[in-house]
Amino acid sequence: MPDSPAALAGMVAGDRIVSANGKAVASWDEFTAIVRDAPGEAVAVTVRRGGETVDLTVTPELIEETDVMGERIKYGRIGLYPWISYSAPEIRDEKHMNPLVAIQRGLELTGRWVVLTLQGFYYMVSGDVSVKSLGGPIMIADLAGKSAEGGAYSFMMFVAIISLNLAILNLLPIPVLDGGHLLLFAIEGVIRRPVPELGLKIATNVGLFLVGCLMVAAVYNDIARVFPGITTLFGILD
Repeated sequence: MPDSPAALAGMVAGDRIVSANGKAVASWDEFTAIVRDAPGEAVAVTVRRGGETVDLTVTPELIEETDVMGERIKYGRIGLYPWISYSAPEIRDEKHMNPLVAIQRGLELTGRWVVLTLQGFYYMVSGDVSVKSLGGPIMIADLAGKSAEGGAYSFMMFVAIISLNLAILNLLPIPVLDGGHLLLFAIEGVIRRPVPELGLKIATNVGLFLVGCLMVAAVYNDIARVFPGITTLFGILD
């Protein structure tokens, strides 16, 4: 980014990050973790530029904002975006990974996103996060397009996150969802008999109502993002 700490430090597009603060960098996540934890502190970065190795010093700027969970956070940022070109043989080769390491990495990322998703649901129910943060099909399509601009890796990561979110949503203990069915099975296992038909019908109607409200809110937010004036006209979620 122009005029960013990275640009002022002498970094240019196409630089390949080798190490940060003397620690070898094997992934984008490793590098951003170092930068985020060092706001206002000088970070020694070694990059490979063409056939040369260049040593630079960059100082992350302090960013303060409220995250999607409603919490106030502080972190460092230098103004870089990753660019992965799978047409480059040297990068494509480094994407090969020990299957066991890949599985471990996948489990770590999955666990992280499961926790974040559950936290998001909790904060939304508690009111710490606005219902406006919900997104529907229009928002998903928009984010999918933006992630595709970052390359295949970025797009596949987005698809994985959306799939994980839908899986967690489907397992919530709400009737009509799979999680609701599992809850009913558990109740039947405890009481040792089928749930009364009336109770099942009431639970199903409640579940349909809750899921319907969720869908309406998500679609409304999508429309409001495209046509901001609609929030002034209706003011439903304000």
